[in-house]
Amino acid sequence: MVGYRLIEPFRFEKIRCELLPSIQVNLDLRDDTAWNIFYLGLRYETPTLSILERWASRGGQRFFDIGANFGFFSLALTNRIKNLAAVAFEPNPATFVRLKTILAENSLDRIEALPLALSSHAAELKFQCETGNSGASHVLSSSSSATDSITVPAVAFDQLAADHGWRGVPSFAKIDAEGHDEAVLAGMETSLKEGWLQGICIEMSRENLAAANSSPERLIERLERAGYHSLNEPSIRRAHEKRGTDNWFFERTV
Repeated sequence: MVGYRLIEPFRFEKIRCELLPSIQVNLDLRDDTAWNIFYLGLRYETPTLSILERWASRGGQRFFDIGANFGFFSLALTNRIKNLAAVAFEPNPATFVRLKTILAENSLDRIEALPLALSSHAAELKFQCETGNSGASHVLSSSSSATDSITVPAVAFDQLAADHGWRGVPSFAKIDAEGHDEAVLAGMETSLKEGWLQGICIEMSRENLAAANSSPERLIERLERAGYHSLNEPSIRRAHEKRGTDNWFFERTV
């Protein structure tokens, strides 16, 4: 994209901008995720936002943003849909601080931020915070020898759903766990089968999943067993062909 290349030299700057109507944020454009969101805005990871909005328009009352980074999708959805609540999970401590700061500075009370990773069960997980691209921060295998990793708390979604009274409320979720996605799904198996999660957007990067001994096929099989089918629409196919996003979209079959 020509415009992208023209402004690329300025990405080192830290800026304050109105990212969404009436929402002011501080962005460090040296971070790849912040830079891409700043440049693309509502086109970021197209057609993700439009499909999430569709699920909200069909009665979704709560959005679960799993691997939220600084909360772009939670911010965009609650900004555009006034009766929607969101729960944003972000285990990277520095990124979580940015998320909480944005919520506090803009008095956004319909987004709840939790400094947690989601997994198959409650645990303390080794976590790699990536400099230069916060969106690539990820859970490490227990055998990893990385010396600069940190430990983050993880919980199963099903347990949180029971504890917080989320069960039964029409909802939808976006999962971006950088390869840890199958463990996230394992921890929400009961909620998926109960059917109140009407739509699931999940990143399926074959490379990231392979590093966690998983694959897109395993995620698809798990979701199909729980009663979900993948959407196959022209906008999604184009996005995958152009590598604009690795997000796949699943809706309840029954």
